[in-house]
Amino acid sequence: GQVPEVPRLDGKMPLLLGAGENRHMLVESYRNLRSALIFMTTEKERPKVVLITSAVPNEGKSTVAANLAQTLALGGARVVLLDCDLRKGVLHELMGLQREPGLAEVLSESSTLDQVIQTNSVANLSFISSGKPSANSGDLFLCPAFDQVLARLRQQFDYVLIDSSPVFATDDATTL
Repeated sequence: GQVPEVPRLDGKMPLLLGAGENRHMLVESYRNLRSALIFMTTEKERPKVVLITSAVPNEGKSTVAANLAQTLALGGARVVLLDCDLRKGVLHELMGLQREPGLAEVLSESSTLDQVIQTNSVANLSFISSGKPSANSGDLFLCPAFDQVLARLRQQFDYVLIDSSPVFATDDATTL
């Protein structure tokens, strides 16, 4: 799928698409991406966990992840969006939700998964923020706790969307 580039206004975070959105070309591009995921099959099953990344910072991966999550949820799917950029995650700002506690706290076992799942006004959409910034996120993703988190989210949701750090900035996307 393709999503058109939308310039930021006054350096502000880009806005998420809403249910009554009037930016037709942008809305349709996310619907097209949603359809591509829904109708893509791998061994008779559609992908349930999707990693969204980019080559370098500020290419729009978090905006794409958040808008795709909302578009899937507006279509009736149960979706959880994970901010796995544990170093510089900003999805909580885009979603208008809290940064802490988040995934970093679950992986370090200071919070439970139930304690960090947040919701906003979009039905069927849940969000897990990055949590407290972590310099060793690649190590955290390799621990058994992350496998347990993903296993539980696969059972609870139709789609698990993962927003990661850029590929050329860290090893996190490769580890994920």
